[in-house]
Amino acid sequence: MVQGGDFQLTTWVSEWPTPFPSLVQLLHTGGSGNYGKYSNPQVDALLDDAVATTDKDRQVQDYKQVEDIAGKDLAIGWYSRAYTGLLTRTNVKGIVLDVPTGPQMWAYAWLSK
Repeated sequence: MVQGGDFQLTTWVSEWPTPFPSLVQLLHTGGSGNYGKYSNPQVDALLDDAVATTDKDRQVQDYKQVEDIAGKDLAIGWYSRAYTGLLTRTNVKGIVLDVPTGPQMWAYAWLSK
């Protein structure tokens, strides 16, 4: 299905804490995660500029414009958000739930007596 492009809507799950590389993969023409084959030359140019510069303010402005354009184009349908939840005994301490991958949340876990 993905290779044939036989669908009308796609989404993305990203564990990257920054717009790069996920936005390039998702929204750039030919991007490795651009399963819906979205293509907009203006978005491509903004993404290319954001990647090429080290000026953080310019990157922020480029990504804001990408967000605005892709939102108007309805390039992606965001239909859900997953939240990590966990039930433990009261003596389990130090679990960090705000990490993108499950195994990392146990890195600082400990048991109280």
